[in-house]
Amino acid sequence: MKMWTMALVAGAALLCASPAQAQDQWMQQVAAQLDAVVEALDAEGLTPAGDPHGGALEEGEAEEVELELTAGSYLIVGVCDADCSDLDLLLSLDGDEIDSDYETDDTPVLAVEVEEGGTLILTVEMATCSNGPCRFGIGVFSTN
Repeated sequence: MKMWTMALVAGAALLCASPAQAQDQWMQQVAAQLDAVVEALDAEGLTPAGDPHGGALEEGEAEEVELELTAGSYLIVGVCDADCSDLDLLLSLDGDEIDSDYETDDTPVLAVEVEEGGTLILTVEMATCSNGPCRFGIGVFSTN
């Protein structure tokens, strides 16, 4: 897990400002961060397990995202725009918490083992956003 976290931090450091012509510069920031995460995790042998999910939330708001996962090992990574300084994740199945990341950071990471496939609920919480709404992105990666 530490190696993945280091790869994420290194990938986030490679981010650059979004083009002035971008229609939504904040989603452009999120897309660039997710691209950096994909590149960093690819070097560690992880592959995306589906399309990324993105959205926008005000500080204190949360959104639930349904994840259809088969049995296996996964890394779930969240990123957010420059106005966000704390994004949190909670993964649950049938109301029971599987894993969470409530650290005070803007790149939450969950490493989970799914024993049986099914629909899991990922709650994305915008804990701190200085200029809302803040944009976020979620990537799910297979570690198998």
